Amino acid sequence: MFDEVGPQFANNLVQQEGWAYVDVRADYEFEHGRPAGAVNVPAFFSTAQGMTVNPDFVDQIAEKFPDKAAKLVIGCQMGSRSAQAAGWLENAGYSGVVNMEGGFSAWARDDSLPVEV
Repeated sequence: MFDEVGPQFANNLVQQEGWAYVDVRADYEFEHGRPAGAVNVPAFFSTAQGMTVNPDFVDQIAEKFPDKAAKLVIGCQMGSRSAQAAGWLENAGYSGVVNMEGGFSAWARDDSLPVEV
């Protein structure tokens, strides 16, 4: 089971230990603000019927991070979508996955953390 980490710890992993931050929010959410250096791979798409799973999510991650030992911080807006995505990645054989609790909402509330727009 993947670990849950807070925004400060996630930032330390990315800035000091070389982990990648994967933002699984929809493109339009990502464009409005994100942790500095984040890579966007949406786990869900917004449709007229609501949110629907991106069936190519794991394949898209594999294109960007082919090494299943890659160290990945997974984040979304609040922490729920990223928890699902982290589970999918673990099931696909990724061993270095953590979920960021509170998502970008928690990250953005901390003025000491880097944000890109």
